[in-house]
Formats: sequence, C-alpha cells, structure tokens
Amino acid sequence: MTRLCLASWTARPDLLFELEPPHVLDSFYYLRKASDNTLKKMMSYIKSDKCKTFILDSGAFTYMESAKVSDKLIYDDFEQYIREYCDFINKWDIEHFVEMDIDLVVGIKKVEEYRKTIERLTGKPVIPVFHRERGEKYFHRMCEEYDYVAVGGLVGTTYARQHYHYLQWFIDVAHANNAKIHGLGFTSIEGLKKYNFDTVDSTSWLSGSRFASINVWNPITKKFDKYNKPRGKQTVKGFYRLADKYNGRAWIRFGKYLEKLHRGSVLEW
Repeated sequence: MTRLCLASWTARPDLLFELEPPHVLDSFYYLRKASDNTLKKMMSYIKSDKCKTFILDSGAFTYMESAKVSDKLIYDDFEQYIREYCDFINKWDIEHFVEMDIDLVVGIKKVEEYRKTIERLTGKPVIPVFHRERGEKYFHRMCEEYDYVAVGGLVGTTYARQHYHYLQWFIDVAHANNAKIHGLGFTSIEGLKKYNFDTVDSTSWLSGSRFASINVWNPITKKFDKYNKPRGKQTVKGFYRLADKYNGRAWIRFGKYLEKLHRGSVLEW
C-alpha cells in the first residue's frame, strides 16, 4: 500500500497530535531550528505507535541554498551540518533518512563520500536519491545495493511533468530488486493514483495557509473539492490554522484511499 507522508510539520507542530497523521516526513534543516519544547513534542509523536512511518529528509539542498558565503565556508560548515544530522539520527534512533542529494552543487563523487560518512557515523543505510544526471545504470545499482531508494526532481519543473510516464519504470526496477521506492515531493493527485510508489510525501496539505483555500476529499469522485476564498473578501482571525487543520484531515483521508488502491502492488512493510 502506498504510504502518503504529510510533510513540513515544523510549520504546524500544534496540529501533529490533533490530526494524528499515520505517515510523516520532515526536514532536518527545519527540525534543527525548532525550539527544544517543540522538538520534544514532535518527536514524542513521531516515536509513538500512532506514527507508522517517519522519514527524515536531510534538508541539504535548502541548507546550500541558504548559505550566502564563500565556497570554502560552505564546505566547512556543511561538514558540521552532516555531523549534526548524524547526531540527530542517533539521538532519536531514526530508521529512514535521506542522503545529502546535492549532486548539482558538489557532484556525485562528493555525494557518495557524504553517504559513506553518514552510514559510518550512524551504522545504518541512507535512502539514496536518484536524479536523472546519475543515469540508468546508477539507478539499477542503487536498487541492488539498497532496500529503500528514492526518486527526486519530480516537483516544479516542466521537464519532470513531461516525463512522468517513466515513473513506472523506476518503480518496476525497484520492486524487481525487492527495494521500496519513495517519490520525493510527488503530489500529482492523478499521478499518485496511477503510480504505485511505496511512499511519497507532500506539503500540499498546507495549501490553506498559502492560498486561503479549503480542500475536501470526495470519496465518490475520488478527487479534492476545492473552495477558494471569495475575491474581495478577507479571512477571519484563526482561518489559516483551521484551513490547515481541515486540509490535513482531507489529505489523511486521501492517503487512506491510496493505501487501499495500491494494496498488493507495493512491497510489504
């Protein structure tokens, strides 16, 4: 069954216990900035029986994008970032965590060095992330060497949308090697129905805060009914939190639908 991980709970930590999402993804880049109290509350839920899946994203690309310093300082600071990432994984005994997939910034050889460092310091395998620059053979090797892989570059580009039809090939290769596969940031509603990823993640449940809209999952049409703020109208106090709350519930319902839809076509947990 496809597990839909709702992402970016650092934006709404107060809703985590209220909504009880069964599958969660969050970024180390933002978790490391959370207050001690917020982090303890979030991790107490993540480590509870109510949270069936937690994936920790490295936040490496966000870190690099935010580093407005010289190349030397970026690399010196990034080595420290990696150590902090490993310390976090060890402290909270995180099972599933993503590698530093910043090929376009540092090159694949450096990414592989970082991967080995993380695995050495944690004693656990990372989730390697395929980007198209790595090539077909590299993906085959990833699936042979790891039991959990990811595909990136699925969001925000015309190229990605034009090549969605290749996604089934990635899924089939992974499953042929008995490897689970995660679609990073893959939030196409119709795509999620069509492609049997083992896990995916989405921040779309936060659209209420972004666009002042409410999404309601329609079990009849198998689509979201969207209600936008009327033009020229203002939102009432507390609207954005309530919008995220209702949208979160709708996306959890959608996730349950996906689990039933793809049951038997993904790997067993």
